[in-house]
Amino acid sequence: MLTTLKGVPVVYDLVPANLDERQAAEAVICRVSDCDIFSDKGFLGDDWQASVRQRSGNRLWTPKRANQSQQNPVAFDQLLKRVRERIEAAFHQVQNTGRNLERLLAKTVHGLYTRVIAKLASLTLRILLKRAFDIDVLSFSQC
Repeated sequence: MLTTLKGVPVVYDLVPANLDERQAAEAVICRVSDCDIFSDKGFLGDDWQASVRQRSGNRLWTPKRANQSQQNPVAFDQLLKRVRERIEAAFHQVQNTGRNLERLLAKTVHGLYTRVIAKLASLTLRILLKRAFDIDVLSFSQC
């Protein structure tokens, strides 16, 4: 899933758990173009990042491993850490608001897709209503 810095889901895909993380990411990353994408260490690799950039124009920013010769500036790593915390918060909201994603009880793949789409649409609407009208949809009160 790709989100904005404010945590609004932009693009997502459902893939089998045993699929390589990079293959799954390519399906999502290539649906946007000319973006700065902040990711985790699973997306390290100059060659892979260069191929993504060539195909989509997207720039991937990752923390570096401690044993890498070329390191990010400390200030950039701190920024990256804050951005990653926002991303994790968005995942937390999807996972822990309403019915847990792992317990959607869908009987078919189509049913699973439908439930995930509804859950992400609900999250997006809740964020947008909060931002535009300062309404907390969970309690239906103005903040």
